[in-house]
Amino acid sequence: MAGTMKYWKEAATLIIAARSKTPISNYIGNKKFTFDYQILMLQRNAKAGFFPSAQVFPGGQIDKADFSPAWLDIFKKYGNVHKKEDFGRMVSIEGIRPSILASDHQSPVPIDVAFRICAIRETFEECGILLLKKARDILSNPDTVTLSSCKAKGNADLALWRERVRNDASSFMSLCTEVGGVPDVWSLGEWSNWLTPSDFTTRRFDTIFYITCMDELPEALEDTSEIVQTKWVTPLESLQLFSNAKTYLPPPQVYEFRRLLRFECFDQLYQFSKSRAYDGTERYLPVRCNLEDGVVSLLPGDAYYPEHPKEETDKDCMLELNTTIDDSNKIEITNRLVFRTATVTDILSSYTQPTGQVSPIDDHIPPIEELESNSKL
Repeated sequence: MAGTMKYWKEAATLIIAARSKTPISNYIGNKKFTFDYQILMLQRNAKAGFFPSAQVFPGGQIDKADFSPAWLDIFKKYGNVHKKEDFGRMVSIEGIRPSILASDHQSPVPIDVAFRICAIRETFEECGILLLKKARDILSNPDTVTLSSCKAKGNADLALWRERVRNDASSFMSLCTEVGGVPDVWSLGEWSNWLTPSDFTTRRFDTIFYITCMDELPEALEDTSEIVQTKWVTPLESLQLFSNAKTYLPPPQVYEFRRLLRFECFDQLYQFSKSRAYDGTERYLPVRCNLEDGVVSLLPGDAYYPEHPKEETDKDCMLELNTTIDDSNKIEITNRLVFRTATVTDILSSYTQPTGQVSPIDDHIPPIEELESNSKL
């Protein structure tokens, strides 16, 4: 496995955007947002060892089974994939490559395929959504990021398969063989990459984020073990629930939802995810910094971001600045999360993303009580 495993574990997660039958409107102050899609969020078990009770996207840790050479036989038999090039441009991206997708796992399975398999497998385990394709459904042009669809629709056997796959990741290959399909890796586009800050000493993860777009809202069923609740929400709804302390969002989810605020239209989001799917991904290793009145989490591109951020785990590696949040925010180029309280998380980003990715919207999202108070003034 990769040498970086000494400091953290590797994982894959999946942002699932599904078209809604009825548009949903929300407001930031007087600014109206109307979304015709929703995002699937899962609530982690309160006893989870990493971000307990948090609202997260489906996903989990990479397993050696995701790199099994047996996958190549399955893709050949059920996916009409005979050589590496048949996977399309996902295995030959020339843009910025984060280290998670550049390490050597000693496997003939392309690393970009294996991490997509991981994201699809973990999604099936956690919420029952099974993203598979059969040979007849695979386009002759594999360079196109396609819409995905769910093959799990209340099938009792699939419930048993979920349990088997949860206990043994290699069982996912057996499931694909039984149904005669392959993981729909062609419907996943690269979105982002987050590495847990170095001052976290218990668990750290280097996680590749993918996005997939579905033309209809599938049923999602929590596994009641790792996941205790599933919920479809608009990007703004999720951020408002967090601001109102109704849910907890880890910082990467806050940042990604702020990006998604730029896409109110499902078709617009899908076209964007297709257009930049092969442009590369920049790794985000947040560097946390104590200020006089709060904490900021610096990201690449921010004027205060270290030239060589410390990667190895070190609880004492947080930066210290003798200034306030407002004064530190006055710099010309920003890319940061600002933590004023446990739930008041703002974002400042004037940084031009080098991979064609959009920057997050930085409007302040107040708690519901604050909105109600302002409306009475």
